[in-house]
Amino acid sequence: MSIIYNYRLVFLMVVFLQLLSGKIMSQSTANVFINCATTETRCYRDYLFQTLSNCNFVWDANNADVQILVSEKQNSQGGFRINFEFTGMKTLFGKKDTLWFDLPQGQTEEFIRTNIVQQISKGLNYLFHHTIFAQSFDIKPLAILKTEPKPNQAQQHDPWNLWNFTASVEGYIEGQSNYLFYNIEPKFTARKITPKHKWVLNIQQGFKQNSYTINEEKQSILVKSLDIIPLYAGSINEHWSWGAMIHYRTNEYVNLKSSVRIAPIIEYNIFPYSKNLVKQMRLAYQIGLQKQRYLGETIYEKLEETLPYQRLALLTDITRNWGSIRGTVQSSSFLNDLQKNRLSFSSEFSFRLAKGLFFNVNGQFEIINDQISLLKKPLADDVYLLGGQQLATKNNFWGEFGLTYTFGSKYNSIVNPRMGYLDEVWFQNK
Repeated sequence: MSIIYNYRLVFLMVVFLQLLSGKIMSQSTANVFINCATTETRCYRDYLFQTLSNCNFVWDANNADVQILVSEKQNSQGGFRINFEFTGMKTLFGKKDTLWFDLPQGQTEEFIRTNIVQQISKGLNYLFHHTIFAQSFDIKPLAILKTEPKPNQAQQHDPWNLWNFTASVEGYIEGQSNYLFYNIEPKFTARKITPKHKWVLNIQQGFKQNSYTINEEKQSILVKSLDIIPLYAGSINEHWSWGAMIHYRTNEYVNLKSSVRIAPIIEYNIFPYSKNLVKQMRLAYQIGLQKQRYLGETIYEKLEETLPYQRLALLTDITRNWGSIRGTVQSSSFLNDLQKNRLSFSSEFSFRLAKGLFFNVNGQFEIINDQISLLKKPLADDVYLLGGQQLATKNNFWGEFGLTYTFGSKYNSIVNPRMGYLDEVWFQNK
């Protein structure tokens, strides 16, 4: 926990120094705050940031000249109506507008995000009409986007020096009178991203408890974990990048008292980085050292060890009119013993096969030969049954798929929330 404290202290010092030397950004460019109604709402922030030029997208609504609330409601076509509520603030106080569009079922991400940009640009044009923001606001076609910073932003001084921070807590709980399971994950992210450099710090803790009461006897297990991952990435050209990463980890489930992994990284993108919104195919290689300390003696009679390792990853993210493909293939091994290795595949495919016919599949599969942290002395059976410790395995997998076909009237896009969800199977079975 002292590491987390040191990081927080460094960030507070950086923020304090930036506040001392900061200046207010030019008011000729509007500050826009995008408010996604839920975590599942389609907002496509990165796409908006690059497509809508001469707007400063801010993380705090109090700093905004315009707030845009994006929300979704299911329509009778089986799709969604995406709604945009524009509210002017500061010099735009009193200006309001509401726009929406109906999203038929089975549309691709390219269709959705293009329509979102069109609606948001219409609303902003209305609010900016006859104001100081009218001339500076412009819509830049995606095809001519460049990786250089916007001229206005490059010349302005940001008191935070482009750093932004996100703190969150996610949790899940379920239970009965004789059963309880919960999973809580506090998270903290700090990032600074420029066209040439990228600094990211991710911190995540995990608390997972599983307990049963059988014949008045309670069995319970609590598993804790911590991950701290600072990463730097630097630009070489439109296809090559270099960087470095450190991964500090503790995890009771895999018998890790502590693990520190340090490695430089080189990456090649088959497509230019400036095309990242529509297609990426990146090959990344890292080689470094991994020092591990264990909670208990391992099957190799180790309490700690330092090992050289390597990892090769292929990452794909392609979004086109026909659908989208996201996937990774990773291969890793210890250099002192190449037989200790792991190969993993993960994917998220969405395809529009024909008019009204949509197919999607998500999943992951791993071939595992590197469980060097397995305990030598087995624990009680209930610890494994409750998910408190890993078991020896040769593979790990999960998957889900869906096939949807929609037909009938294409004009019936009326939103009517009356007695919503009452006809849903999941609702009636509660």
